[in-house]
Amino acid sequence: MEKGYPIYGVFFEKDRLGSFFAEAHALGFNQVVFMDGDRKSCVGLSEIVPEPDFSKLPIERQPVLNPALQLSSMYFMQELSRQIPAEEKSNLQELEEELAANLSKSRLMIPVVAKKLLKPGDKLEKGSFDLTFVKDKEGVMFLPVFADVLEFNLFNDKKQFQGVVMTIDRLRPLVQGKCEGMIINPRSMALKLTPKMIDGILKRFFEF
Repeated sequence: MEKGYPIYGVFFEKDRLGSFFAEAHALGFNQVVFMDGDRKSCVGLSEIVPEPDFSKLPIERQPVLNPALQLSSMYFMQELSRQIPAEEKSNLQELEEELAANLSKSRLMIPVVAKKLLKPGDKLEKGSFDLTFVKDKEGVMFLPVFADVLEFNLFNDKKQFQGVVMTIDRLRPLVQGKCEGMIINPRSMALKLTPKMIDGILKRFFEF
């Protein structure tokens, strides 16, 4: 453990390294550090796997990828879980602000059970779909929200849902009734946002 951050090792088979490096672009990584004892060497991620460019595709056909959001989320959660006294986490507020700003600018995904096959750009009509909710260990219900298509596919491993792309201001009305908030990337970071927190983001970054 270094500077209070829990560190864990993950083993990758050699044939999975290519896909790992490709997915690292979606997480906002830009450099790979190779360690060999006390020796350290750094290589730009794009030198290993070129970053894909989807900018020429129409926006509705571009895969949902938010590397800035993913990276700021990881920094925030890392600092939040840092094993030091709370008063020493001096940059937590700054990290939260960066995370909120990235959330406000991101295209996000939610899983729905639709009554017909949805095509890119289709608008959801009332009564044409059912929302999906998840519960945490305490039984509290949340709307699952995904920062990118990779996280959505991880959740949708049985292919029972369709993904719908929305911004956080359009997602806010879906958080009501027994649903007590959103949970970002429930299979990984599981970042919970209460209605009050969501409203705070909307107040800071949106004009109504």
